Amino acid sequence: MKTLLYITIIVCTIISLSCSTGYDNDEKALTYLDQLPPLLDRELFFDDPEKDSATISPDGEKIAFRQKFQGVMNIWVKDREESFEEARPLTDDEHPIRMFFWSRDSENILYAQDKHGDENFNLYAVGPDEEAAEEADVPESRALTDYEGVQTRVIARPEEKPEHVVVAVNNRDPALHDVYKIHVQSGERELIFKNEHNITSWTVDEYGRIRFASRETPDGGTEILKLEEGELKQVYRVDFGESARIVHLPRGYDNDRVYLVTNRGDADLTRLVLFDPESGEKELVEKDPEGVG
Repeated sequence: MKTLLYITIIVCTIISLSCSTGYDNDEKALTYLDQLPPLLDRELFFDDPEKDSATISPDGEKIAFRQKFQGVMNIWVKDREESFEEARPLTDDEHPIRMFFWSRDSENILYAQDKHGDENFNLYAVGPDEEAAEEADVPESRALTDYEGVQTRVIARPEEKPEHVVVAVNNRDPALHDVYKIHVQSGERELIFKNEHNITSWTVDEYGRIRFASRETPDGGTEILKLEEGELKQVYRVDFGESARIVHLPRGYDNDRVYLVTNRGDADLTRLVLFDPESGEKELVEKDPEGVG
């Protein structure tokens, strides 16, 4: 019994001495804190910027940008010659607007917004010269797509059809996006491609016409298809682990060559090539100097 008591006393003494030494070391270790500069406010790193995403209109007359309105990042606009202090808000959304862009004719600003972060984006338009709505601080936005649980993707703003925007919407089938051409001012929608072919991306010309599409193959590869007279024809294919995409369609395209980025074959890095969809021939434009193949 005495032995157990002695052991208990010794253990308690060791623990007490260890704690005391630890406290002394902590006090000595913390003395350097007085010599450090003051801490920076976390808002300097993580808060929204005062202004960002400034974009000039295609006609060069106005500048749109994001800035807080009622504590939330919204879209503002000003004339080119005005100061930023003279800018006026165009939206008053309760959730930050992440993306916006000008229509080609400079008549509207388009933006995508989801609901509470569900990533089901709808597309909206607002005129930069419109007056604030009655009993409101901003003009009334128009919904170009207005669906629940549906995602809108912007494909193109055709140069020769500046009043239109081309979008893909999965309102018919959640797994597939159909392609529509929308008249921005009126909101009129025209279905231009019913997606019954598992297409995942499209390439359109300056008139908003679909020229190429791509989709995943059953083995995990990718194929590029040419759309001609309503029919899809495979013109390029890569295997699993390889990639290929059309990055530029020349203006006035008439079955000519297109710019393609691919790493098919022995290349370890992607290359930019001019690709002839009729013959399948490729001409190297540029590649990484350290790449092989």
